[in-house]
Amino acid sequence: MNPHCRAFTCDTEEQLWEKWCLIPHGTDILITHSPPKMVLDQVCYINEGEDEAEHVGSSTLYIVLKYAVRPKLHVFGHIHEAYGQGNFFSGYCADVISVNASYVNERYKPVNKPVRVIL
Repeated sequence: MNPHCRAFTCDTEEQLWEKWCLIPHGTDILITHSPPKMVLDQVCYINEGEDEAEHVGSSTLYIVLKYAVRPKLHVFGHIHEAYGQGNFFSGYCADVISVNASYVNERYKPVNKPVRVIL
């Protein structure tokens, strides 16, 4: 998870795994605070003049979504600069529409438009 923000997080992926396993199979719409790993979860850092990007989502949430829950829609935020939507699980399971619906940027300015999804 983003090391600069501790809201709605656990200390370890093992603790998160316990929470994610409580999501009922067959859930059609899932809303979480944080994204799964590699799904609209990239943060950018500037270190000594060089831009670096890192995926900071939950690897255990990715596994649960890919192999168990498989919702039609997963909505989250938390990583403000990764706003957007897409299908990141195609080829693995039924299509999951992933939406990072953060309406603010990394400076907490409201710059992003609402996301409309048709299921």
